[in-house]
Amino acid sequence: ALFAAPLRRGEQRTECPAPVLGGLLFTRFMIAGFAAYRALEAAGIEASESYPDLQFRLAAPSVRLLPKSAGKVALAMRQQIVASVAGEAGVAAGPPATLDFADAAILSLGAARAARSGTLIELGCPAEGRFVLALNDAQQRLLAAGPEGALDKRVADRLQKVADERGQVSKQ
Repeated sequence: ALFAAPLRRGEQRTECPAPVLGGLLFTRFMIAGFAAYRALEAAGIEASESYPDLQFRLAAPSVRLLPKSAGKVALAMRQQIVASVAGEAGVAAGPPATLDFADAAILSLGAARAARSGTLIELGCPAEGRFVLALNDAQQRLLAAGPEGALDKRVADRLQKVADERGQVSKQ
């Protein structure tokens, strides 16, 4: 059963001889995400993936991001990064109360900041799907710097076109 009744720690299903020690919340979270992605796709809505861990690393490349298992210290680190990105995005945001809220905050704030500056990039391939990166202005400039710094000339050309369009809009 894909969405069976939840188990509490220490409980086990009759067909499962070993106790379940963890992973239920994460597994259900991932299954819900996969189901939502497929439902949007079936409805004709384009959807893309994004990963909070990567977005935290893009938002604070010089910071050694602690794993979530570090608990309160990991949360405090993520709260600081979220506050920084919120400031860059021009959004008033309180500190996220949990690691999951921090994940949601970094994805939405990073996307908001990148959408405003034209540095929201989608990468994709048929076998893996579509994946969104929310870059800051410095990362966008590095990517568009030329053949040595560009992932692909088409990406650099698209970023330059967006930058040119932004310049034209701001001049009007």
